[in-house]
Amino acid sequence: MRLTVAALAISYAVEFSQLYQAPWINAVRAYPIGHLVLGSTFNWPDLAAYTIGALLAMLLELSIRRFAA
Repeated sequence: MRLTVAALAISYAVEFSQLYQAPWINAVRAYPIGHLVLGSTFNWPDLAAYTIGALLAMLLELSIRRFAA
């Protein structure tokens, strides 16, 4: 559960950081690695996708743990 919350917090932080468009961070985003890590445009549906993905991963992990036990 903590890992799921941490993953969502990081995902949300990166997504909301895309609203910040200062020249220095846009210069970082101009490089391929900066663009891959920071993204470029904020998109509300991404938050839903992150949430669904994290919850599905958590449910899969819980299922595997129960099956292995």
